Amino acid sequence: IQPLNKVAFTGNGTLVSASADKTLKTWKYEGAWSEMRPLGPHVFRVLAIDFNPDGSLIATGGGEPSRSGEVQVWEVNKGMHVRTLDSLHSDTVFGVRFSPDGKKLATCAADKFLKVIDGTGKELKAFEGHTHHVLDVGWKFDGKLLASCGADNAIKVWDYEKGEQVRTMTGHGKQVTRLIFVGKTPNIAVSSGDQTV
Repeated sequence: IQPLNKVAFTGNGTLVSASADKTLKTWKYEGAWSEMRPLGPHVFRVLAIDFNPDGSLIATGGGEPSRSGEVQVWEVNKGMHVRTLDSLHSDTVFGVRFSPDGKKLATCAADKFLKVIDGTGKELKAFEGHTHHVLDVGWKFDGKLLASCGADNAIKVWDYEKGEQVRTMTGHGKQVTRLIFVGKTPNIAVSSGDQTV
C-alpha cells in the first residue's frame, strides 16, 4: 500500500486517484463504491492529474527526478491509454492542465519549462523564465493567458498567442505550490509553502 498523491473528480459519478505505486485508479462513488479499471503503470510517481472539460480524457504527470518527465493521456470511460509523452520534459512533471476548450494541454516541470501541446502531442509553445522547478500551471477562462508558479517563489503570467511573459508576481517567502484562475475573472488564487493562500 502506497500513499495517494492526487485525487480528481469527473462529472459522471467517478473519481481518479493517483498513487505512489505508479498507478491511477478510477472509482465509482455513487451508491456502493467500486473500483474501475486501473490506469497505468507510470515510470515513477504520479504528481499531477487533470480532466479535459467534458471529462472524457485525463492527463497525468510525473517522472523520475533528474531522469524523466512523463505525461500520459487516457480515455476515461474505456480506461484506454491514448498517448505517452516522455520526452516533452527532461525532469519530473509537476503540473498538467487542459485548456478551457480542451484542445491543448499545458505542462510544467522541474526542468523550469512550461510547455503547451495539442491533441496529437505536438509541442505548440515553450515558455522559459522560472529560475527553479515550475510546480503548477493554469489557464485563464478565455484561453488567452496562462499562469505558472514555482519553487523560485514566483507567479508568472504568460500571453499564449505571443508566447511572451506578461508579468511576474513575487512576495511569497517560500515556493508557490498551486494556482488556479478564479472563475471568469483575471484573479488567481495561489497557495505557498509559507503557509499563506
